[in-house]
Amino acid sequence: MPLARVSAVLPPALRGWLGTVAALAASVVVVLGCRYAGVGEPGRVDTRVQAAVDGVGSPWRYLALTADALGEPARGTLAGALIEHFIST
Repeated sequence: MPLARVSAVLPPALRGWLGTVAALAASVVVVLGCRYAGVGEPGRVDTRVQAAVDGVGSPWRYLALTADALGEPARGTLAGALIEHFIST
C-alpha cells in the first residue's frame, strides 16, 4: 500500500523564518528559566493576588489544593465537583 504524499502546511519561505523565531523564543524561555530557577519568594504582585485568594477562607479550598498538587486532572475535577456540590447544598 503506497503512502499518501503529505504537503507542507507552511511555504518554504516562511519555514526558515518561523523556525528562527521559534528557536529564539525557546532560548528566551531557557534563559529566563535559568535566571529565576530556585527563586522561592513571591513578588509583590504574587503576594497581593495570594492574599486576595486566601481571603476567601473556604475549608474545601485546601482539599482542592491537595488534589491539584497530586497532578492528576481526574482527581482535581472530582474534587472540584464535590466542592461545588457541597457548597451549593
